[in-house]
Amino acid sequence: MRVLVAGATGLIGRSAVRSLLAGGHRVVALARGEERATQVRALGATPAPGDLLDAASVCAAAAGCEALINLAWVIPAKARLRAADWAENDRVRGEGTRNLLAAVREVGAGRFVLGSTHFVYADGAAALLDEGAPYREHPFLSGARAAEDLAQQAGSAGVDTVILRFASVQSAESPQTSTLIENISKGSQPLLHWGLPYWSMIHAEDAGTAVALAVGAATSGAYNVVDDEPAPHGEIARWLAERVGAKPPVSGAAWLIRMATGKDNVALLGSSLRVSNARIREALGFRPIFPSYREIFTEILAHGGQQNDG
Repeated sequence: MRVLVAGATGLIGRSAVRSLLAGGHRVVALARGEERATQVRALGATPAPGDLLDAASVCAAAAGCEALINLAWVIPAKARLRAADWAENDRVRGEGTRNLLAAVREVGAGRFVLGSTHFVYADGAAALLDEGAPYREHPFLSGARAAEDLAQQAGSAGVDTVILRFASVQSAESPQTSTLIENISKGSQPLLHWGLPYWSMIHAEDAGTAVALAVGAATSGAYNVVDDEPAPHGEIARWLAERVGAKPPVSGAAWLIRMATGKDNVALLGSSLRVSNARIREALGFRPIFPSYREIFTEILAHGGQQNDG
């Protein structure tokens, strides 16, 4: 199958391209500029010049493709975020998804896959959340919600659509993962409580595998792409501290954490999301290679992370 990927050079995108190629697909990747085109070639895919926000170039890149995939995000690289910092991401998510769906119809592609996030769910405390869990209202999520709404509308209109709600993606190549490990090593990781919140996560390689499964699936709909064993933040932080030879983290005052990172960040990242992957396991045969935080971080620490060898 010939597949167009938007966001192919991102963390999930790189893994998805590798998984798609391993599955025998021919991968075309939207590339804005020669630097991105070079990165796409290094992955083994074929670059197609274009900009996700330019509908005509997206349609040209999609010619001859049987599936289109949107894995494009613009995540702000700041510790303390405001809603305005997400404006570019909101445009990429909303307008970019609209352009890809227009291309799906124009070229007659058989499938559209949208990468989304499990943060669309409201805080569930200790409850296990499935794909029907209530959504949340949050200023950082307008782009994610807009993209999902467009995909769901297209699905209702007959477009074969899959939405993949990824948990927090971890990898040795991820700046967020590196920051987490560094903060644990220094004893500076903010910790709201030893029990809640629950964290769901997924290794980047497993996320890419899920994308490839979605392209070849016989079913449509929304699926959670998460590990098998969501765990409390405190448990994960304590386990990581032991592995890197750091002192166990301690709970901090919530008001101090809000001052450091912003109240909206705390409301989002501090929410409890114990998310189930039962549906994607049953429908798509998804089996994560890294089924829990232990396997995820063991692999990451072995490939560039900070670990105590003593």
